[in-house]
Amino acid sequence: MIGHTDIVVYTLDIGVYNTGAAGQVLATTTAAWCRLESGVATFDGLQHERGEGRDIGRFAAGAGDEFTCKCGRNIARLRSEVLADLQAGRKVAMGFEAPMWLPIAEVEQPNHCLFPPRFPAERGREWYLQSGAAATVKAIPLGKGIIPHVAQAVPPLCTTTQVAAESWHSNTLLLFEGYVAGDYKVDVPPGCVHAPNEWDAFLAALAWGARHAGFETPDAYEPRSLYPDPAGWQGDSLSVWDVIWGHGIARSSGWTQSNSGCACSSCIEWALPTACRMF
Repeated sequence: MIGHTDIVVYTLDIGVYNTGAAGQVLATTTAAWCRLESGVATFDGLQHERGEGRDIGRFAAGAGDEFTCKCGRNIARLRSEVLADLQAGRKVAMGFEAPMWLPIAEVEQPNHCLFPPRFPAERGREWYLQSGAAATVKAIPLGKGIIPHVAQAVPPLCTTTQVAAESWHSNTLLLFEGYVAGDYKVDVPPGCVHAPNEWDAFLAALAWGARHAGFETPDAYEPRSLYPDPAGWQGDSLSVWDVIWGHGIARSSGWTQSNSGCACSSCIEWALPTACRMF
């Protein structure tokens, strides 16, 4: 295991609502999270183990629990875990696996040109227009149920999307977007097939930890950029983090380089996605 012991990475796979013929919400509706404080060298032998019900569990591998990390589907438990880490003085990064910033086109554009891809890898499958749009809407109340409550319990808590060392302290919650879509889906190991949403949350947390906290990853993970030209985005954007928090997110004007993720992105004000890909 490799990683910084004072850094903990959480990702919440927002998921979408699955409904039946009568519009009822089905039990297959999911939101799952993962807590990661170190990396892992291989996915071989990785197992997902359920705790009580499906609300809490863990990923584990190796003899004597060589690697373990918590995961679950209970949002109150996620909030408690984040709170405990902040109160212990650890640096906490939390990502949502949903589109967390949206490009805003000028009104003069024709209707079919209002929604450009946010970065080249998204072209032709603009996630924020598809299932990701539902995930974004769902992320807002979930975020409201987590971030402000944690902030009230750990005053004064700052929130930021900037990874620079001077911006991130033990009383700062660093927010990022996880991107696990299209080519950036990684096959679920046999021992984890019953936990696909927890697996997506694990991948997004691992991607961010690999780039920013030195987390180990399998050799087949090759870092590359989702957005190689940070000067390329010139338009206005809407931050979903600001919708959740209320225009209180610390960020720089224009672009900063965040090197975010395996198969990663650079960072606009609201942070472009973190992603992992197997090669």
